Amino acid sequence: PKRYTLILDSWTSFKDHDFIRQAVSPGHTITVENIPPDTTSLIQPMDVYYFRPVKQLIRRIVTYVLIHEVDFSIYSRDSLIKIISVV
Repeated sequence: PKRYTLILDSWTSFKDHDFIRQAVSPGHTITVENIPPDTTSLIQPMDVYYFRPVKQLIRRIVTYVLIHEVDFSIYSRDSLIKIISVV
């Protein structure tokens, strides 16, 4: 399509609409909108009810490995995939 609508979070970096428009190919138009701040629970329920708990669980696993000095390389790609698949 020649026309796009991009809906972004209200994160500071996403508020520079001119910078975002510069990345659009010539001949295309984009409308950039930001969701209002403090509305994540209303507009992005997956962020609140799924991703937040998942991230918390991943942090708990990583913290446990670091504190108890478990012989597990947390920061390798394969290890991260294993952690995410367990979660």
